[in-house]
Amino acid sequence: MSAYEFPDGLIEIQRDYEKANAHVEKLVAALPSALDIMTGKPKTTDKQNDELQKAREARLQAQEKRDQHPWLLGVDDQYAARMQLWKAARSSE
Repeated sequence: MSAYEFPDGLIEIQRDYEKANAHVEKLVAALPSALDIMTGKPKTTDKQNDELQKAREARLQAQEKRDQHPWLLGVDDQYAARMQLWKAARSSE
């Protein structure tokens, strides 16, 4: 049980951030390693770079939406609140 009562929508905002972050991680995992690139093996394509840039932008927007939420800005211990929000978002999926 959380020590916080989250306002409507904040848990969904956290879930949106988690989805955006997972998408970035998936795209990064599909890229060739730095060693492969240095040794002349497969390089990243423009399409991969564009897709990753867009995914990172979407993740940043989701993070800003969460971090700038008035409720979160108003709590005394933002770190503890974020940790509880993270747990609440994962436990209620």
